[in-house]
Amino acid sequence: MRRHHWILNFGTLCLMLGLSACSEWSVNKIILVTDTQKKALVALEERYTVTSSSSGGGISHRSGYTNFFLKTYNPETGKKLKSIKVGDSKDRAVFIAQTGKKLWFYSNYKKQGLHSRDALTLDILENQKQILAKNPSWGDEFISGTFNTDSYYQYDPSNGMIVFTSASGQLYSLDPQKITIQALSEKPKSLITSCYSNQAWMKDSLQFSFEGNPRSHLMIDKVFLQLRYDKINEAFNAQEEKRRVFLDNLYKQNEANTISSPDYIRIRDSVYQVQRTVQDSVYKLRDTYSYGGKNKEVYPKISFLNPYFLIKPGFFEAQVLSIESGEMIFVLSDSKIGDGKVFQITGIALHPSVSALWTTQLEDLHEDTRSTGDLTSVDIQDIYLYVAFKKDLICLDMRNGQIKWRKQYD
Repeated sequence: MRRHHWILNFGTLCLMLGLSACSEWSVNKIILVTDTQKKALVALEERYTVTSSSSGGGISHRSGYTNFFLKTYNPETGKKLKSIKVGDSKDRAVFIAQTGKKLWFYSNYKKQGLHSRDALTLDILENQKQILAKNPSWGDEFISGTFNTDSYYQYDPSNGMIVFTSASGQLYSLDPQKITIQALSEKPKSLITSCYSNQAWMKDSLQFSFEGNPRSHLMIDKVFLQLRYDKINEAFNAQEEKRRVFLDNLYKQNEANTISSPDYIRIRDSVYQVQRTVQDSVYKLRDTYSYGGKNKEVYPKISFLNPYFLIKPGFFEAQVLSIESGEMIFVLSDSKIGDGKVFQITGIALHPSVSALWTTQLEDLHEDTRSTGDLTSVDIQDIYLYVAFKKDLICLDMRNGQIKWRKQYD
């Protein structure tokens, strides 16, 4: 209620101060870019400008307009390097994907449509007209002018393709390298857009969650240290189908007298023996790597209040955010119960033993930052962890948890 009250009266405050317009900023997305020599943090930011405000009868009203900007920052110092306008109230800018040195967006601003930009300079590389020129036989149109643009333009990490729905409702893929459009018959699974979760994976080998009532203790399930049982079972069933077809053909040969009975019995029994051996191995693997087994380990000394794992958005399953070696993960939690609580981030080492290395309280966050829903982006680069709330952008040193720099959006 307090946040809502502050927003409703923001325009009134501007007018009381004699200002014709006031602006409030927020960050929607951060993207870390690394080239051979240059690095940058790219932020898609939103500015809402209040032009008038009124209240009466217990109801407040304000009006204004929104602009979208792409800004680049030095990832080590937070210094702003460049800023360009990429959208407005009518034509909002939506980030789709990062493919190599390209950033893909959709915005009808200046009729850019679906387009790519150089990740460091932010210059447009391919605009919608150029994409159409490279696909002269494509007889459809791009969707434009919708409020939920991000539901029509998505990214499929399984094949590195941009997937979009056309004006006719047909599903297409765009190769971000060849700039070729192809029709699709099936829509990919929905991607995770959140950057926090109370359960996450690490490359199908470890599952992280929280145990207890309330769920507060770190738990690591090593159930899939070698192979996930469902994948093993899927492969086994595929082999079973091949064996079934082989045995059916063998039986038909025996019925047609194209194979002798002794040979038929010998081959059939041999296939049965292989089948039993493989089946026994699969069952042993299932027992070894099954859920709820001895491979689960709870760490009662690593405990949190209202915890969430920081995860990588843009995947089909929640993949935990970790350094490249897989030796550290991060947990966002509350510092305490009740008034005065603040968010805190904990760096957890996985090797050589599981332990909480550091905990940093994120004090003095913007007064609008009140829930995990205000967390919009997380990422890591070199030795730094970047955490973006709607009104705060923070860079932490992953070695000790110290805040390297921070930016608060007014």
